[in-house]
Amino acid sequence: MCDECGKEVQKPTVMILDGVFGGYCHTCVAKARRDASPQSAQYHRDRDREEHQRDMLQPWVNGKVNPEFVRQYPDQAKQQFTEEELKEV
Repeated sequence: MCDECGKEVQKPTVMILDGVFGGYCHTCVAKARRDASPQSAQYHRDRDREEHQRDMLQPWVNGKVNPEFVRQYPDQAKQQFTEEELKEV
């Protein structure tokens, strides 16, 4: 018996579906895989963006020193900017 839809199944596919371990019919497994693909891709993009957000910081924003860049990369900021530019931040 499928733990998702209750359909009688000879050989259910055993897997974790929506965080629940159980036996599922072919239809529920196919639906889960189809539904998971875009969500999974979006999740990984969001996760990568969060993990690598610091790497995407630009030293300049609209022609001015980016204060977030200076906070995240103080050593590089000292090499890249003059003392006067750093004082403005």
